[in-house]
Amino acid sequence: MNVDAATLVRRDSWATPDLAEAGEILRAEYGASLRLRESRTKARPLSVDRRVAPTFECHDVRLPAQLQFDVEEFDAVVIASLQAGTVTTNSDAHGISYRRGDVFMANFPGAHYRCHADHAWSHTVTVPVRVLAETAGVAPSALRFMSGNPVSAGAAEQWVTTLDTVERLLADPDTATPIVLGKAGRMLAAKVLEIFPTTRTPGTDHPGRLVPNFLRRAIAYMEDNAADDIGLVDIAAAVELTPEGVTYLFRRHLEVGPLEHLRRIRLDRAHLDLLDHTPDTTTVHRIAARWGFPHISSFEEFYRGSYGQNPQVTLHAG
Repeated sequence: MNVDAATLVRRDSWATPDLAEAGEILRAEYGASLRLRESRTKARPLSVDRRVAPTFECHDVRLPAQLQFDVEEFDAVVIASLQAGTVTTNSDAHGISYRRGDVFMANFPGAHYRCHADHAWSHTVTVPVRVLAETAGVAPSALRFMSGNPVSAGAAEQWVTTLDTVERLLADPDTATPIVLGKAGRMLAAKVLEIFPTTRTPGTDHPGRLVPNFLRRAIAYMEDNAADDIGLVDIAAAVELTPEGVTYLFRRHLEVGPLEHLRRIRLDRAHLDLLDHTPDTTTVHRIAARWGFPHISSFEEFYRGSYGQNPQVTLHAG
């Protein structure tokens, strides 16, 4: 069944010079309560242009005034990419000034801070907490971020690149389909978890990061299909990400590429086979080839690096 893209991507906007009216809308959409007595405007309208997809929203937020906000958590995470002006936050745990080109988390679980926006124009993305929690494989109540700042400048650039890709998908009626928008939402959620530091959760040996559900699924796919002829494209297709996205996940969270991780899995399987057999029933070369190591010298080098002895020693001890 074909679905009209217009029914999947809702576009609307609002603009008002009335601070009280704008304050009500901003509180509902971003969890930011405008402090009217401390805010100043020259009757220029505050405005927001919205593109609303099923699992995320993209907004252009223009605030041509000096505004004070109290930010409190609500049921979504808001990521802002500042296009003009400044935003200064004031909190013991979240205090910094942001300028053009900066990417930051404007609202998040547990947020409680005050900020000052001076003629700010930002490109924001809103992702429901439940979507992020599903992507991370945790309960929504367990999702906590350690900082509203990306883990690195490179991570912030990754966010901008990802957002540009998503905006192009939203703008093209031919690509704004249920499947494409679903993938875009998952990609944005995974990117939030990759570039912003989160609390440690059970099931990962990497403090300060959630291992995204996409990564867990990729590893499970490798383990289930290690004996088959699979490559990076197959792994990416299994978890509905691009090969580049899968590679980034592995390098960001495990500090190895996906194919190197697959090789480790196969090396472990070869090790188990060596333990389960004797020289009377098989050879090292045969076991190595079964698990994708056609060159015995390379296999021996990898094996010694992991198990501290030659594979022939393991086979004879079996």
